Amino acid sequence: IEFFVKWFSGEDDPLFSVSWSLPLLLNDMLMLENQIPFFVIERLYDISTFDPDRPEDAQPKPSLIGIIMDYLRGIEDAEVRHDRENVHHMLHLYHCCFVQPLELPRNANEEGGNANNIGNPFLFLPKMIPCATQLREFGVHIKKNKHARSMFDISFRNGTLEIPRVAIEEMTRSRYMNLIAFEQCHDNGKYLTSYAVFMAYLINTAQDAILLQRYDVIDNKLANEEEAAKFFSQLHACSYINYDEHYLAPVFRDINTYCRRWWPKRRARLCHDYFASPWAVISFLAALIFMGFSIFKIVVMILSVFFHFHERK
Repeated sequence: IEFFVKWFSGEDDPLFSVSWSLPLLLNDMLMLENQIPFFVIERLYDISTFDPDRPEDAQPKPSLIGIIMDYLRGIEDAEVRHDRENVHHMLHLYHCCFVQPLELPRNANEEGGNANNIGNPFLFLPKMIPCATQLREFGVHIKKNKHARSMFDISFRNGTLEIPRVAIEEMTRSRYMNLIAFEQCHDNGKYLTSYAVFMAYLINTAQDAILLQRYDVIDNKLANEEEAAKFFSQLHACSYINYDEHYLAPVFRDINTYCRRWWPKRRARLCHDYFASPWAVISFLAALIFMGFSIFKIVVMILSVFFHFHERK
C-alpha cells in the first residue's frame, strides 16, 4: 500500500530510481503464495489514507484498484481493461487485465470443419500438433500475426498459421507460471494455459526456436535457443487443459486435419528423407542426374535398335 501510494503521488523513493526494480517487485506481488484477499488490502488502504481534516468539497480519493491499474499500464506499456467487481487478489486483477477472453480463433480453414463442434464427444480433437520444423515439412506457412488483438490471437487457415509476436525472458517465465497456477485453481477459460501448451508443442527443440525467430514470431531474450525451448516446456509441465474445450482446440484440429491430407504427408516424407541436410540434397540430386542419364541411355539404345531394324528391313 505504501509503495502504490508513493508511486501514485510521485514521491521520491530510491526504489523508483532503479529501472529493473519495478518489474522485480511486480513479480513478487504476483506470486501465488504471496496473495492477500483484496478486500483486506482495500480496507487497510482506506484506514491508512483516512484524513479527518479532508474538506468535503475536495476531489474524491483515488481508489486502490484504480492506482494499481495505472501502475500496470505504465510498467507493461499495454492496454489495461478490467471489470472492477469480484477481484479476489492482486494476481486475479492482473489476470483480468491482461488475459482477455477472445472469440474463437478465426480459423476459416474449409477442410477443418466447424469450430462450433467443440465439446461434441463424437468429434476427434487431437492433443498434440507437430513442432515448427515438422510443420514446415508439411508445407505449413508460419508467419507473424500483424493485426493480432492480443497474444492469444492465433489462427490457422488454408495452410497458414498466424501467431502474434511474443517476447520471452526470465521475468516473463515467473509471471506466466503464476498466472497458469491461478488458472489451474479456477474455471475461467484457461487462456494462458492453452497458449502455453500450444507453444510447448510448437517449440520442441532449439531448431524450432530458431525457425520462429526467423519468422519474427518470438523475441528470445534468454541465453540461447535451448532455453527458449525449455521456457514453454516448463510452463506445459505445470499445465492441465481439457483438450475437448480449450480455446485453441479448433486450431489443434485444423492443423492435424491439414497435415493428414495426402500431399502434405508425402511432402513431409520427401523433405524428411531427402532434404534433411545439404548432403542428403546433394545425394538426391546426384541420384536424379544418374537416373536421368540412365533413362537417356536406354531411350537412345531403343531408338538405335528401332532405326537399325528399319534400315535392315
